[in-house]
Amino acid sequence: MAGNRAPTRVVAAFTLGDLQSVRALVEDMAGAAGLTSEQASDLVLAVSEIAANAIQHAGGSGHLRVVRSGCTVSVVISDNGAGLAHAVTDPERPDAESLGGRGLWMARALCPDLRMVNSPRGLTVTMVASAPLAA
Repeated sequence: MAGNRAPTRVVAAFTLGDLQSVRALVEDMAGAAGLTSEQASDLVLAVSEIAANAIQHAGGSGHLRVVRSGCTVSVVISDNGAGLAHAVTDPERPDAESLGGRGLWMARALCPDLRMVNSPRGLTVTMVASAPLAA
């Protein structure tokens, strides 16, 4: 089973060519932590959106840290961009006619435990998901 071989900690830089590997890594870590398939899919999509935002808006790359501890997976994505123009702690759903602006909103909807730290040195987004407790 792939989940049993998943590492407990990975730190890496990424670019557009690495997005598939980033998604696969998070999926493996989520499976190893015992997240449900829905939780794992939501976390993978949230991470993918945030990583794509870092690539698109912060110079083409980002930094990734994924840690699995017991039944919890923590993913931190940071970039060296200019940061957000304004503080966005709870992004609103974009207008239906809008061409963009859905990444942060979607990631927040998919991963309720999402925190952002905005600074002139870049944006750091932390996403945490935990497996349900056994009954």
